Amino acid sequence: MNPEYMEYAPTATAQVLTVVVVTSILTQIIVKI
Repeated sequence: MNPEYMEYAPTATAQVLTVVVVTSILTQIIVKI
């Protein structure tokens, strides 16, 4: 594993988690409307 990937992986994971959370929140808002 090269160091660059090890540094990038956590950031990519955090971005994916953020997108999932935002999507689920928006879905709940749309469903409530």
